[in-house]
Amino acid sequence: MITDPNFVSGFKYILEGNFQEVLTKIQEAIDKNPENGDLYFALGMIYYELGKIEEAIVALNDAKEHGGVIFSAHEAEFYSHFALLYVLNKEYLKAVDLSKEAINLDPDNPDPYYISGLAFNALNKEEMAITNFKKSIELDPIFYQAYNNLGISYGHLEQFDKAKESYEKAIELVEELDADYYKAHMNLAGIYKHM
Repeated sequence: MITDPNFVSGFKYILEGNFQEVLTKIQEAIDKNPENGDLYFALGMIYYELGKIEEAIVALNDAKEHGGVIFSAHEAEFYSHFALLYVLNKEYLKAVDLSKEAINLDPDNPDPYYISGLAFNALNKEEMAITNFKKSIELDPIFYQAYNNLGISYGHLEQFDKAKESYEKAIELVEELDADYYKAHMNLAGIYKHM
């Protein structure tokens, strides 16, 4: 694992929420060990927390290039996170490709199907999005975000009854899980407007 003292000391700053100091510590560790892919992975995650998506993508590309313990042990999750970053950066085709990598590595993980669905929705390929959201729900029946985005796909196709049903299921799950999630309520209101 990562044993560089600069990196390890950065954990106290994570607990304090001082991500800028964490970035400094990780960069110092990278300067001393530029071939350590785990450090680039950590750098990418901190950039993500700071909302610096392009910087996170660059760091994760470096992590992929250099490999490491984290990449080797959690390769499927790595590709899922990477795909999500590309969705956030509006590079949807790249997100689809990375989601496929994650699915090939771990076909029972609902997350890459969900992320692929988000990308297909953005590409106006709702049928593909629906297929992926349904698969993520099949693998995780309480995946309320997937139900919400499934509703968005149906809404784009003007299948308002199916959209309404998806949003209602998302709301039901949110209430059962006592989750803090309002998007399905807003989207359901929009569907009522269309109906």
